[in-house]
Amino acid sequence: MTKRVMVPVGSRANYSSALPLMQAFVDVGLGVIPVAFASAMLDWYGDTAGMMERDGFPPRRLPCLSAGDTPGDMSRTTGAATVAFAQLLEVEQPDCVFVIGDRHEMLGPAVAAYHQGVHIAHSMGGEVSGTVDDVTRDMLTACATDHYVATKRAWARVEQTGAESCDVFLTGCPRIDWISRLIDVTKPRELDGRVIVAMHPDTDVGADDNHAMAMNVMSAVMHSRADSVAVIWPNADSHSDAIASAIREYSRAWNGISTYRKRSPEDYFRMLGSAGCIVGNSSSPIREGSYIGVPCVNVGHRQYARETAENVINVSGRDATEIRVAVDQQFARGKPYPSSTLYGDGSAAPKIARILKERI
Repeated sequence: MTKRVMVPVGSRANYSSALPLMQAFVDVGLGVIPVAFASAMLDWYGDTAGMMERDGFPPRRLPCLSAGDTPGDMSRTTGAATVAFAQLLEVEQPDCVFVIGDRHEMLGPAVAAYHQGVHIAHSMGGEVSGTVDDVTRDMLTACATDHYVATKRAWARVEQTGAESCDVFLTGCPRIDWISRLIDVTKPRELDGRVIVAMHPDTDVGADDNHAMAMNVMSAVMHSRADSVAVIWPNADSHSDAIASAIREYSRAWNGISTYRKRSPEDYFRMLGSAGCIVGNSSSPIREGSYIGVPCVNVGHRQYARETAENVINVSGRDATEIRVAVDQQFARGKPYPSSTLYGDGSAAPKIARILKERI
């Protein structure tokens, strides 16, 4: 009988790892149960469920995103996801649930699967960003049986939490698989005059602090050497509205800003590969960006503790001038940084699929 793996996708970010994994699972003969839930259900946050359908993985849909912008709404989303997955697991009876990353809503399927005795696999465990995501990531690690980690440091940290060495696998990150198919890092490529802004809420601070930092970033890029600005819409975490209001304020003042909610991971990766610089507090330019060498300015506290390659300049975010100087420094480079395999070499998903098939 074919073993079946449930793959919960709760956000745009999840999907960039989930699609290479689901394709690899099919390639080795595993069945896949795709599930879209939380912000992945909503058109406002990019219609990830629609992307899954178009890519050949029509999902079960679990609406569980709490309609609000507070820490309490994040808790309610996680609780609703736990209830929804508890019911879905009873119906589907998968052999494994594969949870990805460190977002709060992913605790829903992990906790539900744990209490129903379902085998749990987790990717991206053992990493450190420096915020509340660390706690969520470690809780997912605690629930999991299999741990597919991206870096050597993450491997060591998962083992320090008590996981058996035989259950921890250094595979790299599946997101690198997708971007490696699109961009040949062995060939020279030109960078354009565009700066990408990817700011998400830092849930360790309040709305006012998030708004102030977003205003600093927008002011910095508007006065930088960039000839255009592409803004990735913030995710669904608490205080997202504070960042969105800063984006709207600067969008009204300058017609050189374009905003994106519905870009597919493929379109985003292509844009990332040609950008003169990306600035913000997303993990993407640190993880995928290290592989393609995109010049990055990492702002503030949200990712300050992550392992980085040489493509990253860290700034506090408290001063717009500090950010602008760093952005201009990256633009002055004029070319990508050397490719780094810190987070993987593009072969993670097939490795994970082969190992998982033997373990469930």
